[in-house]
Amino acid sequence: MTTVTRDCQSRTYDRANSAVFLKTREKYGGLSNMAGGFPLVVNGVQIRTSEALYQACRFPHLPELQREIISQKSPMTAKMKGKPYRHISRPDWDAVRVKIMRWCLQVKLAQNWDKFSEFLLETGDMPIVEHSRRDDFWGAKPIDSETLIGTNALGRLLMELRERLKCEPPEALQYVKPLAIPEFLLYDRPIEAIGRPVDDANTAQPTLMEPHPHRVREQQTQQLTIASSTREISETESAYRTVEDIGDLININTAEVSDLTKLPRIGSGLAQAIVDYREKRGDFPSTRSITSVRHIGEKTYQEIADKITTGHFLL
Repeated sequence: MTTVTRDCQSRTYDRANSAVFLKTREKYGGLSNMAGGFPLVVNGVQIRTSEALYQACRFPHLPELQREIISQKSPMTAKMKGKPYRHISRPDWDAVRVKIMRWCLQVKLAQNWDKFSEFLLETGDMPIVEHSRRDDFWGAKPIDSETLIGTNALGRLLMELRERLKCEPPEALQYVKPLAIPEFLLYDRPIEAIGRPVDDANTAQPTLMEPHPHRVREQQTQQLTIASSTREISETESAYRTVEDIGDLININTAEVSDLTKLPRIGSGLAQAIVDYREKRGDFPSTRSITSVRHIGEKTYQEIADKITTGHFLL
């Protein structure tokens, strides 16, 4: 069971009921950024691990250091190569690091679809937790043999990606747009999109995305769990909103009209329609289900998909 602690950022996890990873050769080790066997290509540059990509993104103003980081054969040496220069990381690093990590994970999935999607889906509906002995922001620290406590930002981003994997078609996740942040560069070149965009003309716009047939029962169970968890957490409104502190996502199940209008293509009329829809029909079970709101089609969804959450992965 996962509980929310008083500071609203830290989470408490029961090891026995969580998908915990520490070493890359363990059962869920493929979820680690240190895991090999998930090669990436960005702007034509071959990168061995998502860890190397993430670390390189610290230093868009230092292309030669990016090259050194990416040239390392080990993800740990790639991480250590940049450590002496962390004091001159991009100036907005603390503000954008979670967005960059989310993007790196999306690239890892898009370019290693079969293998990485299998790792994510094998976790079922369990909390995903990175066991860390030192870092309780990206992971969670053990306090005894059964319990881990931490922000677990990496695990929560993986849970977010897992929920998208369950609800969205592969082509939507195999296209990853570059982040809309300043100086998103690799070797002095703007980072380009990964994959090909969804063809709007050939994409149906259903009122609600149908889950894959083999996931119908799992989705039903998940929705019951979400409904129960939502009732438990409703007493602490800020617990849903903590996602803003780990990546500036807008929670479509709690956001006010003024927050929703910050999204691309969402004016005050559509924002009010979203609020009216959830008040009438209840929480959106997935981000894609926002397309059941009138006038929000596939093209709009693709513009806002990486900027919204339902909040459920935080529970």
